[in-house]
Amino acid sequence: MPPASTGGAAAHAPPGSLRAAARAFALCAIGAVCAASTLAALAAPATAANLLIVARQDSPVGPLSRSQAADLFLDRGSPPGGLKPVDRREPEMREMFYRAVADMSAQGLRVYWAKRVFTGRGRPPPTLSAEEAARLLAEDRSAITYVMQDQRPPGSKVLLTIDIGEEK
Repeated sequence: MPPASTGGAAAHAPPGSLRAAARAFALCAIGAVCAASTLAALAAPATAANLLIVARQDSPVGPLSRSQAADLFLDRGSPPGGLKPVDRREPEMREMFYRAVADMSAQGLRVYWAKRVFTGRGRPPPTLSAEEAARLLAEDRSAITYVMQDQRPPGSKVLLTIDIGEEK
């Protein structure tokens, strides 16, 4: 005896058309989620899109170029004015910084420092949190670090402004 039908349109639709309808519904739902998240991103307030290289206000060093900043943080040559670079502990910020000034990924940076340390040609800068870097900046006039524009420590001066969306 054949199974009893539950009725409705599904009972009379060919099996292939149900799968097609389910796929179409899923794609539509995904599209709606994507559209909603795009609209939410456009409606969100703008955040600081600049990364700043900062030193203490009384630092004798003036503005830096990107290549000078890369040389300083990658320990290539002698630092101008005896500056001591301080890296940031936050991986996203560190990668954003090195991509912007030296076109290096996080992996590329690890390889670079492994080679430098192994050959005895340099050591990476100390790595500090935002709070520790701000404290060191206030205490040591030779310290230099990078921050997001909206996190600029009081008493600091900007040596280089990098637009995050900007190409190197």
